[in-house]
Amino acid sequence: EERGPIPRLSKLAEMTLKQNRFHNLENWLWLRTQADPRKVFKFLLLGEAGVKLENNPKFIQWIKYVKLYQADQGVHRFTASDIFYTLLASKRTEEEVAVLFASLKKIPGLKKLAEDLQKAQFDSWRIKGKIPNAGRIYGKTMPSMLLE
Repeated sequence: EERGPIPRLSKLAEMTLKQNRFHNLENWLWLRTQADPRKVFKFLLLGEAGVKLENNPKFIQWIKYVKLYQADQGVHRFTASDIFYTLLASKRTEEEVAVLFASLKKIPGLKKLAEDLQKAQFDSWRIKGKIPNAGRIYGKTMPSMLLE
C-alpha cells in the first residue's frame, strides 16, 4: 500500500500558493505606484454589499498591502484609524469591525497590526463615550480583549 499526499489536498495547497504569489505581485505593483490603500480597497470590491471580510483572501491581501504601504511610506500615511474608518465607510458595523480585528490576530504576521486596529477602535469609542457592544460579543471587557 502506497502512502502519499492526498491529491485534492495537494491541489488546494498548490492553488493557495499560486494565489499568494499573485497577491504578492499585485501588492508589489500597487506599492511601486504608491496606490492609496482606500483605492485598492475599492478595486478589490471589498466595500461591496454582501462581501464578507472575515477569512476573505482579498481582505487579507489588502491588509498585507496596507502593511507594505506603511513600511514604505511611513505609518503616519495610512494609520490604524484610517483602516478603521475605511471599514466603517464600507457600511460595516462597529461590532463587525471589532470581530474582524480580533480574527486578524490569528493570522501570522498581523497580530501587531490587529492590536493597533483594536486600540484605534477602542479610542474611537472612548472619545464618543460609547459602550462597545463588541465586548459583549466576546463576553469580555474591552481592555482585556486588547491584551490577548
